[in-house]
Amino acid sequence: MLGAVLLLSLAILHPQLFAWAVAIVALLSVVWMLLFAGFCATPWEAWKLTSNALLAVTRAYGDYRSRGAQPLLPSWTLQFELLTAAMRVCTRTFGHRIVLERHARYIRRQSEVVGTLRGWVACWCHGTMEGVTVNGLEHLWLRAKREQRARKNRFVVMYVHGGGYAALSPRFHIDFCVTLAGESMRQMNEKLEVDMAVGVDAFLVNYRKAPEHRHPAAEKDVLAMYDYLLSHENLRPEQIIRGTRGTSRLPLAAILACPVVDIATLCEGEDVDAEYCILSKPMMQAIGQSYLSTPEARAAWRRSSSALNPDHDLSELPPVFVQAGERDYLLPQAQTLVEKAKEIDGASNWELDVHEDMPHVFTSSLPSYYRALTSKIVTTREHRGFHSRCLLADYRKLPEHNFPAPMEDAVAMYNYLIKEWLVSPKNIILAGDSAGAGLVLSTLHRLKDAGVELPLGAVCASPMINWPSKEDISKDCFVQTPLLAGIRDFSVSSGSITEEICSLNFDMQDFPPIFVQTGEKDLLHDQAKRLYTKARSEGNLQFKQWLKQGETPESVTKGNFDERGTGVVLSCYDFNKANS
Repeated sequence: MLGAVLLLSLAILHPQLFAWAVAIVALLSVVWMLLFAGFCATPWEAWKLTSNALLAVTRAYGDYRSRGAQPLLPSWTLQFELLTAAMRVCTRTFGHRIVLERHARYIRRQSEVVGTLRGWVACWCHGTMEGVTVNGLEHLWLRAKREQRARKNRFVVMYVHGGGYAALSPRFHIDFCVTLAGESMRQMNEKLEVDMAVGVDAFLVNYRKAPEHRHPAAEKDVLAMYDYLLSHENLRPEQIIRGTRGTSRLPLAAILACPVVDIATLCEGEDVDAEYCILSKPMMQAIGQSYLSTPEARAAWRRSSSALNPDHDLSELPPVFVQAGERDYLLPQAQTLVEKAKEIDGASNWELDVHEDMPHVFTSSLPSYYRALTSKIVTTREHRGFHSRCLLADYRKLPEHNFPAPMEDAVAMYNYLIKEWLVSPKNIILAGDSAGAGLVLSTLHRLKDAGVELPLGAVCASPMINWPSKEDISKDCFVQTPLLAGIRDFSVSSGSITEEICSLNFDMQDFPPIFVQTGEKDLLHDQAKRLYTKARSEGNLQFKQWLKQGETPESVTKGNFDERGTGVVLSCYDFNKANS
């Protein structure tokens, strides 16, 4: 009312100033509507929202100054505090409107324009941005630079954006994904040789959105794009991170940032203490009811898609890293999800990372928190996302069973893994120590002669590749020559096949990577060195030997093998993929 009186007085006393005032008000109205049309239906609402947002920012800055230039929460910055204050006003006043078709379409278009402008700058540093249309939707490739793109080791981050299943465009996340992919690639390659370098691309997935398309449209679209990467891009599942459930060809791992876990519960309106979060109960309730519009749809979603369904075993999934903020409205859902995976389903490869004081999707506004996601991607890639299992294979032994019974049993167990457990040879590592390590080498020899696909690699600790001679004496080793000589004499006298026991008789061409570990004081130390020398002389440069001065088989068995044995298994994987 006061504003109207002032304008009327101005019109009477100063017509020219009145005209300018009207023009400025009209221009600002257009600007505010362009800025807030995703939330506001009229220019008056835009003015009201703008005024409230400016008031909230001013109040937040005043509080910041009154606290002695200290942010509201220890982990926040001033910029983040002001941005959060403005966003809370928008989402708590008109946040429920983002699922209305008119407003949702506007936010998508607005985020597309803003994201493209920001993305041009980011892609200029990282590589190229390339759109691809699949199933009538535009998806985005953020590819590395040309010289990095030719690398044999390719790794893809498949990014599925949020937005309440209704708003936002994948283009809005270009700069975030460019930083994520670029920093991940930099950290990965810090530890690798040039010829083993990794190229990391990001693939931003689009999907049909509510309210035009409700459940299960979005899930089907995301799953279709995962299959697209496998079939059209010829990627292997282990080259992809952040895939979706519902396929037997699971990705390397998944990263869930501030996830919506129980959409059906959102429809009922959860009472969550999240004073500092940009999300609110009315907004989340509207999102849930938009995506699952009927009780029947919610029941169907709980049966088929809910990770909290007791019938859905999360222990069979690849490693999952869940990230959330302590002040996030959705934190209880993230905690429930991880608790279900670990405590009920018995999953051992799930991790919850809660960041102190942080609200919803804080990583998009605080670049310093990219590091948590980047580090997890790098760690996942280095460890291949394996939820590995160890099969402790037994075999028939002396004196009841002579050779070649042990070799036959070892080969039989290898075939058992392939045929009964449907494990790919490229996912198998053979490992053994002492006589068991000799059996590993004999198994490789037999598999090669039979034309069976060889495993990914092998680890041999203190391998016994031949019967020891008199020269093989180590006073400091607990295994002495007479013991092994007795085994040798019994085997020969009982008619055992000794030629196949000696790995030095094998043709080692085309063997997979093999890591030989021995101790300097080991009785079998010289045998391991002869094995390594023979492999090198035949041109098989995949053999490695791990030697540590003063180390005995006892110390290897008690702990050192654990640490370094893991390293060599991962190295086998890297070597194989780089040379495949």
